[in-house]
Amino acid sequence: MDKVNDTHLSQFMQKETKRNYSIFLNATIRMFGDIVQATDDYLYKTIYDQLIDIKKNVVETATLKDYDAINERYNLGGLAIKNFDDDDELRIILTTVFKGALYYSELPEK
Repeated sequence: MDKVNDTHLSQFMQKETKRNYSIFLNATIRMFGDIVQATDDYLYKTIYDQLIDIKKNVVETATLKDYDAINERYNLGGLAIKNFDDDDELRIILTTVFKGALYYSELPEK
């Protein structure tokens, strides 16, 4: 896993705030952007597109705040569970991003 992302994952998991989630999400987007450029794998492109959408609709514009709407729109958690082993760092990252998106509106700012 990218060391920067590992640091941000730990930081978010220790203190779940909107600020830490945003930093963690941006690091994850950069990481998956690099993966997408290096491979032409449909799975990683799908994940990357959902990460970008979460950034726009959950974090930046707060268009999506409702748990059910977020759960219906994004399947990152399911993709992670289906495609990566339990101890795979990508699975941990994606399930954490998904959980953070579900609860983002309830997180404190800092």
